[in-house]
Amino acid sequence: MATDGAVTGKRSRFDCEELQMSTCKITKAGIGGPLVDFDGNFVGMNFYDMEQTPYLPRVRILELMRCFSAERTDETPDESKFPSWPVPDPEWVYPTRYPEIPRAAEFVFE
Repeated sequence: MATDGAVTGKRSRFDCEELQMSTCKITKAGIGGPLVDFDGNFVGMNFYDMEQTPYLPRVRILELMRCFSAERTDETPDESKFPSWPVPDPEWVYPTRYPEIPRAAEFVFE
C-alpha cells in the first residue's frame, strides 16, 4: 500500500518533540512503515493520526540505532544492568484431559 503527500515541516501534536508531520493519509496498518520520497530515499518511520501522518525523521532513527550498537557486548548481560520481566516456566498441556468444546455448528438455537 502506498500514498502520496508532502512533508510539512510542522511539529506533531503528540508529546514528542522529535515527530514531524506529512500530509500522507495512511491507515493504522501503516504504523511503523517507511516514509520515502519520490526518489526512493528513506525519510522516516510513519506513525498514525486522523488528520495528517506524524513520522520520526531518519536522522533521529539513526541516532537511536547508534545507541543500541554502542551498548551491545558479547558477554552475558548483568541482571542489574538489564532489568527484565519474569518469564514463567513452560507447561505442557494435554488436550485429552479437557472436555471438548463444541463448535459453533453444533449449537442449537430454538
